[in-house]
Amino acid sequence: TAPVTVLVRPGESFLAAREIGEGHGPLMVRGQDIHHIKTLKGSYPAVNRPLIRHPITAFLFLIPIVGNGALFFTLNRKRHQESNIHRTRKRHAWKSARDRLEKTREGLESPSATGEFFGAISRTLTGYLADKFDVTAAAMTREKLGILLGRAGIPQITCIQFQRCLDACDRARFGKPADPTPDRRTILEDAEKILILLEKAL
Repeated sequence: TAPVTVLVRPGESFLAAREIGEGHGPLMVRGQDIHHIKTLKGSYPAVNRPLIRHPITAFLFLIPIVGNGALFFTLNRKRHQESNIHRTRKRHAWKSARDRLEKTREGLESPSATGEFFGAISRTLTGYLADKFDVTAAAMTREKLGILLGRAGIPQITCIQFQRCLDACDRARFGKPADPTPDRRTILEDAEKILILLEKAL
């Protein structure tokens, strides 16, 4: 902008009269007696810096983002691990059932362990389905077994054979002493045949 003409008259100060004089003319800087306070760079934020730009504000915004990301990662990893456990359990159901039956076969010639022998066959059959359907073996009631087999599309004849084998095991374990005891080898072979049919269907 154009200079502003200021009329200056000397005051009582001798220095002012000598340095400035009297007359018309542009105002000129003769000296500087104000020194700006210089702060250490980076010690304090600039007064005119918006709050949104402050590092602490950015850090506070990042806390929920990082927290949600960590939570999502943890839950996703947990679901993945649980899914792997379920798949592994289902895949190993057949091998586990065969191993249990082979161990049960060792009791064929032990007449004193009748209840344990037929109980092992019953647990093998129900345990196999529990692994296949990923449920607890304790929750495998007869009613639930029928529902699961029906939903899986198992043939009716196989379902009947499965139930009959369990019934024979229960009679041997909990029946009256006068009741005839089912043949061990026959029940064991029936259980093996049923497992083979279920494995093909499932």
